[in-house]
Amino acid sequence: MTRTPVWSPTDLSFSPTARSSEYAEPVPTAPSYLADSDAAHTVANHPELFKIITPINVDRFQDLLADHPNQPFVQSVCRALREGFWPWADASDDSYPSINDNSMRTCAKSQAQEQFIEEQLDEEIRLGRVSQSFGSDLLPGMYSVPMHAVPKPNSDKLRLVVDHTAGDYSLNSMIDSDAIKGTKLDGLHSLGASLLEFRREHPDEKLVLFKSDVSQAFRRLPMHPLWQAKQVLTVRGQRYVD
Repeated sequence: MTRTPVWSPTDLSFSPTARSSEYAEPVPTAPSYLADSDAAHTVANHPELFKIITPINVDRFQDLLADHPNQPFVQSVCRALREGFWPWADASDDSYPSINDNSMRTCAKSQAQEQFIEEQLDEEIRLGRVSQSFGSDLLPGMYSVPMHAVPKPNSDKLRLVVDHTAGDYSLNSMIDSDAIKGTKLDGLHSLGASLLEFRREHPDEKLVLFKSDVSQAFRRLPMHPLWQAKQVLTVRGQRYVD
């Protein structure tokens, strides 16, 4: 049986992700029109609920990127790591309510699923990425999103799903999909091309290949407090800021 090679000499031999950072626009910050919003007042009145938590050493990260050719992008990412990321959302639509509870839009859960969700919540609270409960009522400017526990593929283990798409006035409905397009992630084609190019240029050199992974990568990126107010989790009637 003949198979098409995964790696080809015609593939690009550089990192598409790294290259895209050279021309990427700065990441956005929270829009100024939210400065006097209900969410802004809630954040100001309850600062204990809204934290910027990341293990990334931002100062060191910024130093390492001092010679990066796209400094506006670098500065914006470092700012977001310190102040929280804003997800290209347009929150100016006055038809969206101040408070919205979509947490009820979820499927029935087994006892095992309920226990799994509570264990995941306890771990996130321990890590400081989710607040302690602030009661059973949403505060002004807050939205609560559905949560599910679904089986992992080919496994009896569960994974947590927080659904930002389900329900009226969903969080994802505020985000223009065109605004978040453009970044091309690295894949096997670019890796293979890089290996082939290295071997052509250094035919006698020993090449050691290893793989590293960032655990819980997206949980390392803190969201802006004004967006955290839209990510409230509801478990057994109690509310928690994610």
